[in-house]
Amino acid sequence: MSLSKAMTEWERIDAQLECVLGSYLNACQALESLSTTHPPDIPPAGIASSLLKRLENFQTCHIQRLSYSRFSLIRARNKLLGTACNLPEEILAEIFWLAVKDADSHDQFLGNLGRARYKCLHRLLAVCTVWRRAGLSYGKFWSLIPLMNTRSAGQAIEYTLVRSQEARLHLAGVVGNTTASMFIRHGIDSNGPRFRSVNLYTERLAPRSQSMRNAVAAFLKCNRPGRLEELSLCHRPVLPLSFRTSEYLFPRLSVEDEMLSRFADSLSVLRIAGLNLHWSNLTLTGLVELRIQHIALEEASLTEFLVTIASAPKLRNLYIIRVAAVHNPPTISRLDRPNLPISLPMLGYLYLQDLYKDTLEFLLRSIGDGNYRTVLSYASRKYFYINTPNGEVYTGPETLDLHDLGVDALMLNDNPIHSDNFRPLLRTMPTLKELYINDSHLTNKTLKALTRLPDDHTDDNAFRFPKLQKLYLTSCSIDDIADSTAFRDMVASHEIQELGLSVLFTTPSTSDKRDNTPRTYGFEDPRAAPIQSWLQSIVPRFRASVCAEELLEPDFRSDEWRLW
Repeated sequence: MSLSKAMTEWERIDAQLECVLGSYLNACQALESLSTTHPPDIPPAGIASSLLKRLENFQTCHIQRLSYSRFSLIRARNKLLGTACNLPEEILAEIFWLAVKDADSHDQFLGNLGRARYKCLHRLLAVCTVWRRAGLSYGKFWSLIPLMNTRSAGQAIEYTLVRSQEARLHLAGVVGNTTASMFIRHGIDSNGPRFRSVNLYTERLAPRSQSMRNAVAAFLKCNRPGRLEELSLCHRPVLPLSFRTSEYLFPRLSVEDEMLSRFADSLSVLRIAGLNLHWSNLTLTGLVELRIQHIALEEASLTEFLVTIASAPKLRNLYIIRVAAVHNPPTISRLDRPNLPISLPMLGYLYLQDLYKDTLEFLLRSIGDGNYRTVLSYASRKYFYINTPNGEVYTGPETLDLHDLGVDALMLNDNPIHSDNFRPLLRTMPTLKELYINDSHLTNKTLKALTRLPDDHTDDNAFRFPKLQKLYLTSCSIDDIADSTAFRDMVASHEIQELGLSVLFTTPSTSDKRDNTPRTYGFEDPRAAPIQSWLQSIVPRFRASVCAEELLEPDFRSDEWRLW
């Protein structure tokens, strides 16, 4: 049969089907109506029996056949239009991979466990059989093995392992639950060498360090050095950071610790939070990215850590977040050791967040000069306190000695600095070029503290107060929309080339006790139009609506544990 004859036949039967379905619907509705409004003229049991037989076969006889017909029409349309169904499978798979990577970019954090990736994949598979075949033919689409504590998690892992075929795997999830324990006991033995990356996490405030140890030990026993490229371990301890030194992942010189040292040399990414390592046992010659977070250690261990990362000539990204030296805080006087400062020739990015004064200065002076970008971030005022015999004492940022240490960017999140301390803090960083402030209220006093004054210089006329080139104010409120002089003076005092704002301008509080809350107005309000026009005229790259979540680097969520 030719295509034209098949089309003619389909049109004829389609018209008949439409009429028959309409008549069938009318007949069903009439039967429903008469069943309740007229006394039956035949036995009700006989009618009910006939209806029951039809209902039992309704899915197979009607709905299923109509669904199959619909799928056939969709496939015929796709083939006739020459859509993606006609692309070579390799090209179609590459398009799918781009879609998967885009989904991954929106699913950065471990708590999501790849939901965006698999949601994207299942949507692609549902389009047609050609797309389904392409999606199931490439194992790398299914390489993420999620450890979730749900009823169907075990079955999901089995499906994913089968679909991943021979692809290298990524293991990620929470340890200490039933699903993780079952997989560690029965699934790692046969799949261990396939894992390219491992990212394990314990629940917040759960004393499950032993679960983490057991999981890592089981994985190391079933894998081979050189196969594992990325290792990420995050344990949330019960005790606060400053109470005592952090637990070690494994005891020193234990079998597991020796195994870890053999694996470490081939790692390209190492991320560790809440658990310490015996750094002197490790060499990291292949390491490209290192992150340590929420760890309290003695000063000697901090020195061991620095000496160890000096063995990483390829290290490009170094993140040190909420790391504290306890018992014997490091001091600059200890830098007369021959192994400090260290040299990291390939380092490109140094991120330091929420570090106490002594630890911060020790780290910055222990890492030698180089062509790398240094970002300093604060999300709490507690890091401007010091321990004394009489308890903690607030010293403020003015005691920091960072003048010659080359800080490039400063991030302040959730009001970690009082308005009186802005100016002293910025004076400690004369090389600062970028400032990011999130979730804060900027009063006129604060704006004046951020303003660069003409007489703010040393005797040799070199300005001590930094000259900003990039400024981002996100989720902030600014005083005030009626008189923006302080805000304009602050912006004009620097040489800002890039300005990003997601701010609300306030009005002063009224004296009326019934309405004493300042009102806020965004750039969409006509009263803010002059401010926006002025900013557009003096700032080369101005963005009037930018959220903190849109910042890729530096990122206000850098302390959140990531999936990738």
